[in-house]
Amino acid sequence: MSNNFKMYIADCDLKALPAEHYSHSFSYYKSFSRAKKSIYYLSHKSFEHNVNNVQRVFIKTLGWFNSSKFIPKIKNIDYLLRISLSNFFYLKSLISANLLSISIIFHVNSSIHNIIAIQIFSMINRKCYQVVYLQSEPGRTQYIIWRLFNLFNNKKVFAASETDLQSVKYSKKIRKHIYTIPSVIDSSFFVKLNLNKNRCNKKEFVGCFIGDSRLEKGYDLITKWLPLAPDKFGFDVQIRSDYSKKQSEENILSSKMKETVACSSGNINLIFGPLQDTEYVEVLHRVDFIIIPYRKDSYARRSSGIFFEALASGIPVLITSGLAVQNEADQSGAAVFFNDGDEESFNNGLQEIASRYPELKLNALKASDYIKKIHSPDAVLDRILEVVSLEISHLR
Repeated sequence: MSNNFKMYIADCDLKALPAEHYSHSFSYYKSFSRAKKSIYYLSHKSFEHNVNNVQRVFIKTLGWFNSSKFIPKIKNIDYLLRISLSNFFYLKSLISANLLSISIIFHVNSSIHNIIAIQIFSMINRKCYQVVYLQSEPGRTQYIIWRLFNLFNNKKVFAASETDLQSVKYSKKIRKHIYTIPSVIDSSFFVKLNLNKNRCNKKEFVGCFIGDSRLEKGYDLITKWLPLAPDKFGFDVQIRSDYSKKQSEENILSSKMKETVACSSGNINLIFGPLQDTEYVEVLHRVDFIIIPYRKDSYARRSSGIFFEALASGIPVLITSGLAVQNEADQSGAAVFFNDGDEESFNNGLQEIASRYPELKLNALKASDYIKKIHSPDAVLDRILEVVSLEISHLR
């Protein structure tokens, strides 16, 4: 990292909530903390995690999530006022950080609730270059805001996304070049894993689904498919329901999964709640492959953190074909594909896992080092610096 820049990570998902609500999958905060390079975090002072090598800049509040607890007290509040309030708090947070040196701010999560603040802050603080990470597709209003600020020739705010396909699509909409920056995984975390090469010759297999109970992740599909799988397969399935909304999609799907397990033959083991690091390691030690039944409509351009974590830990995957990670999955030689939403194709995939497991496992072990290198915190920080350096060279 160049000594000319200070690198700050700003994540509006850093809610002022107890640490037990966060899990291993809440990765950006913990993953960047493992970087060897010097970085700083813009974080809420009540957000406590055990992190290393990170200097945190405590600010009173950071963005929409920390300010939203005040908003429900106002009845019938207009949506535009919500946006205005959240952007006001985010802008206030950035200003209060008092960033005086030449800096790069990497905004991990971006939405309509902070993009205006980011753009205005760039006009106030001329020493800061900001990289906005578009992990999910911006809505129509956010596209308009980007285009509006393009008219002001706002050249110190750059956009990035997780995949090349995302970058191409979003670039056309916001009419601004978008760079691709890989998602980050905590490389040091996988040192804890003992990648056991002696697990290749097996007659029974344990598959695992890790993640939120959402339709776009195919949770409804595995609820129907897994109980009917052949006897040689067992499954671990995580239940991560939304603790704050009783009628949320997550809670409804989680309830259906519980009902399914209660009526099944006992081949499904439920994993409740968010997984802390030690729990995640335990799960990865006992499973043989990871199931990623994501729907193509939702993930044709979006990346998958669990996919890269599976390969980084030397575990094969059973995954929907045609997702954004298709090329990486093909190249790894550790993936078996099935057609989107197709139960017969999924069952064929299970049989292929069983018949090819020694080959798939060895390929996953070979892919592990490469994946950990590309998606390491330091590699991602280097890519962020490269993006800013390219843009600065264009400004000269």
